[in-house]
Amino acid sequence: RSQQLQALQADLAQIAQAAQSPLPSGYVIKVHVQGEQVFSRHEGLASAEMGESIHDETVFELASLSKIFTALAVMQLHEQGRLALDQPLGLYLSDLPETWAGLTPHQLLSHQSGLPDLLNLWPHKRLDGLDFGAVLAHFRQSPTLLFSPGTQAAYSNTNYM
Repeated sequence: RSQQLQALQADLAQIAQAAQSPLPSGYVIKVHVQGEQVFSRHEGLASAEMGESIHDETVFELASLSKIFTALAVMQLHEQGRLALDQPLGLYLSDLPETWAGLTPHQLLSHQSGLPDLLNLWPHKRLDGLDFGAVLAHFRQSPTLLFSPGTQAAYSNTNYM
């Protein structure tokens, strides 16, 4: 295993070297194998305007890129038989707002739920540190859907929270 690990580390070092750019952007690469960090490298600026360097614990705003990972996890649960895409969320989660209980994972993933986009409803300052409990509390007070689920499609970040 140590030869494979050394080869992996060498390959990753080459990739990191090739990623270097004269632009002020940067990256963080961390690789874990069976829970152990085997590679870590960071370069560049987190904020060109402020001249702030990237460090090992820099947090990047992934925005909609995280939706890919969420959808992948949902599909893995589906493949394992632990989640049906056409069954109501109320079968899997308790304490949902009434209007959410009948929504399906498919409707969420395909933006056909009718849920309003919370990111467009709240100022960005209120989104810092937002947790799912706060999202649920908001929608219990304002439960109206934009349309009947499954009848239309409208992009909503709330579908992936």
